[in-house]
Amino acid sequence: TYVAVLPLIPVSYLFGISYFGFILSIAVVYYLPACFFLTLLAMRLSLRLNDYKPSIISFLLCLMLGVIIPAFLQPVLNGSVEIAGILLIAIMLNKTIDYSGETLNIKQLLSLSSLTLLLFLLNHWYIFYIAGFYVAMGAVFIVTGPVNGNGFIKRIAIFVYNFAAISGICAIAILV
Repeated sequence: TYVAVLPLIPVSYLFGISYFGFILSIAVVYYLPACFFLTLLAMRLSLRLNDYKPSIISFLLCLMLGVIIPAFLQPVLNGSVEIAGILLIAIMLNKTIDYSGETLNIKQLLSLSSLTLLLFLLNHWYIFYIAGFYVAMGAVFIVTGPVNGNGFIKRIAIFVYNFAAISGICAIAILV
């Protein structure tokens, strides 16, 4: 679909209507923010797993390393807008990294639903990621339940409620 190209149109006018301007607009709109959110995720994981508070220098070094990784950079230089999906995935992971198994509030439900729907609209192949993401999120719901004092049945009920709410919001948005 061309959904990922729409935000690039005004930015490519800023950089010029050319292939170079298009590549530069992909880099500014999707690539650099994706690298930023992936670096932020890495720093948050480092803090969570090692109880290590990263410095600004380690953040910037990780960000620079992320920017020059050929696996991310080459598709962008070829004009692929698939990096938009990576940006949405990085945002979804950052939003759910501190999840502790409780029922999601309406703001969290709407946020995850809109990101999921947008990810699906970008490219239907992301449905595999979406399915894996929510299966993993369900595993987190069930595993982290004992920490919150919830029983097994209650953990499954919370997962089903959250998943049904996100699925329902996405289904209503698609129907509208």
